[in-house]
Order: sequence, then structure tokens, then C-alpha cells
Amino acid sequence: MDEKLVEQISTDTGVPQELVSRSAQARAQANGVDVNAILASWSSGEAPAVSSAPVETVVEEAPVETRFLELYSTEQFLESLLGLFRRLL
Repeated sequence: MDEKLVEQISTDTGVPQELVSRSAQARAQANGVDVNAILASWSSGEAPAVSSAPVETVVEEAPVETRFLELYSTEQFLESLLGLFRRLL
């Protein structure tokens, strides 16, 4: 990534450099083009060339942790709640 171009765009627009950089990377990935092409288009005002190839998005899902919920009868729940209140007093 052309850091001087990021700095120039940041200075010209008042947008923080980190945000310019992250936005350019995301736009480049979405359009299937090089990030420097996006930065160049932003500095020149011209639209970037868009890749005709479809962009594959890979979504990795975090493993799901399964927990079991212990079910109480109403009476057990109330006894448990009453025990907590007694400890607090």
C-alpha cells in the first residue's frame, strides 16, 4: 500500500490515515482490485476499474460452545432464590 498516498488523502480529506487505509483495503477487496488502484482513484477523483471476476468471500465461523441449561421446578427455583436472599441479609 502506498503510504504517501494514504497520507495525502488523509490530509486532503481530514480523515484519519488508519481509516483511509482500512477503507481502501475493504473497497479493493470488494471490487477485486489492488488497494493502490483504489487510493489512486480517490486522489484523482476517477472511478477505479472493477474486476469482472467474482470476489469470493470466505466466512469462518467460530466454534459454537454448547451449554446445557438446568431446568428447575418453580418450587426449586423459589427455594434457590430464597436461599440467595438469606445469604445477602
